[in-house]
Amino acid sequence: MNRHRSAAGGHRGGPRRAQPRLPGDLMAYLRWPAALRDVAGRILPQVVPASFCEAGGAGVVSLPLVADLRVALVLDEPHRYTFISQATVRHWGVAPEALLDLALANLRRRLGDVEWKRIGRGPRTTYLCETFDGYDASRILILDAFWPVLAGVPGEVVLGIPHRDCLVAVSDQDRDLVAELQRTVAADYAQARYPVSPRLFRFRNGRLLLAELEE
Repeated sequence: MNRHRSAAGGHRGGPRRAQPRLPGDLMAYLRWPAALRDVAGRILPQVVPASFCEAGGAGVVSLPLVADLRVALVLDEPHRYTFISQATVRHWGVAPEALLDLALANLRRRLGDVEWKRIGRGPRTTYLCETFDGYDASRILILDAFWPVLAGVPGEVVLGIPHRDCLVAVSDQDRDLVAELQRTVAADYAQARYPVSPRLFRFRNGRLLLAELEE
């Protein structure tokens, strides 16, 4: 399954076409070109390292996230996705921020497919999201939607996204568990086909931040 392809646009919908969530301003939606309306339900976010966008060479559209991470936009297809290029966005005449809002809404609609694994007990529980649908790391963008799962975590949640198909969370109350997570994330990142980050993060007051870990 090739889900890292060069940036492109203008693809038509496949069998998984879904009705898009309309923007708050219906008239704004109606002003979208037909080519965008046709694929709006298949635009999704992809968390990638900044180096990926810089090396793309084809003008992948992306927005800053935290540290050296960016949020790219992709067009989801049945067995792959295609990164959306800056040229395509200019052709559509829609700001990347508006497309990101649409992409996040589309990602939230996939929540019914997510089942978190729990490994361990109490404060040493590790929560793992591995659906392997290509958007596990991207779900860090909508972590507020998972508080019913993570609400029982004591202290603050520490998160790792070593590669595209992994989102992992633990409590910051167990320093040994956090240190273990850091080693695991770094190791997984180093050998991943689609690496995202070797670092750990926190989700605080609705914001994604780097986790400042004590030595």
